[in-house]
Amino acid sequence: MQHFKTISEYCNAIQIVAPKQSYFDIRSFEENMPSVVAQMSPFKHEFYAIAIKVEGSGKAISGHHTNFPEGATIFFNTPFQILSWDILPDWEGYYIMFSKEFFIQSKHLQKI
Repeated sequence: MQHFKTISEYCNAIQIVAPKQSYFDIRSFEENMPSVVAQMSPFKHEFYAIAIKVEGSGKAISGHHTNFPEGATIFFNTPFQILSWDILPDWEGYYIMFSKEFFIQSKHLQKI
């Protein structure tokens, strides 16, 4: 099973542009659709991800959840969770990815 330690490693593996920041990334699915890998066998990563899929075809498996409803869906992924997908390149929506280093380096979040 593939294991990605960084957001950059993950982006490289799914064939999308590397993030501008090493510990944080936010963008739309539409930006990735021309190049993203359509089928991804089970893998895990060491960062957090939140995605809002407004539209899109195919199946994404997140942990034990395999029966996501058609249309709009929200995904919350934690480090070391097993993920996979088999999608069509028609996803619309947004996602954010951030690592534990993002919290450590943020002077605003250290006050919490």
